[in-house]
Amino acid sequence: MFLIDDKDGKTVIPYSAIYYFESKEKKVFVRTLNQEYGFYDTLDSLEERLPEYFKRSHRSYILNVHYEKKIHLSDGYIELINGFVVPLSRSYKKLFKES
Repeated sequence: MFLIDDKDGKTVIPYSAIYYFESKEKKVFVRTLNQEYGFYDTLDSLEERLPEYFKRSHRSYILNVHYEKKIHLSDGYIELINGFVVPLSRSYKKLFKES
């Protein structure tokens, strides 16, 4: 379970419901199928605490590999089920080529 503790209270999200994390506007946003939650943290810090099936695909993204649909290596993005798309930067391509 992933816990978000902010001024509005605590929100608990099962890891299995998380598609990806995105860093933008000095916050981290966690994306589920129907919602996005923002909180203050860094992706580097999150990366250390998340289960091994969460992988960094870009400086600003960590995705749940259980939701990978197709990896587009030459175009630099990963298609997830339910239509989500996350970028795949050159520095992380090797990680996805090997898996």
